[in-house]
Amino acid sequence: FMNKFSQKEPWDFLYSALYYKNIYNLEDKSMQNSFGATYSFKNNMFLDISYNINDGRIGSEYGSKLVQDTIWTKLYWYF
Repeated sequence: FMNKFSQKEPWDFLYSALYYKNIYNLEDKSMQNSFGATYSFKNNMFLDISYNINDGRIGSEYGSKLVQDTIWTKLYWYF
């Protein structure tokens, strides 16, 4: 089960967005929460920075990850 909420151009900051994403595993009741920000450059590049938190019991999908907190930085180039 996945939910994503986003706010485009917060504080009138053009080409940007803030988001919250939750992925929930119904079988083992584990989840991953993500808080992030994106920015679109005018040369077809897209920057995504997010902070992910894994939560769940040991042996569950997200609880058994080696790292519980993660910071991701992704840079996309579309052509």
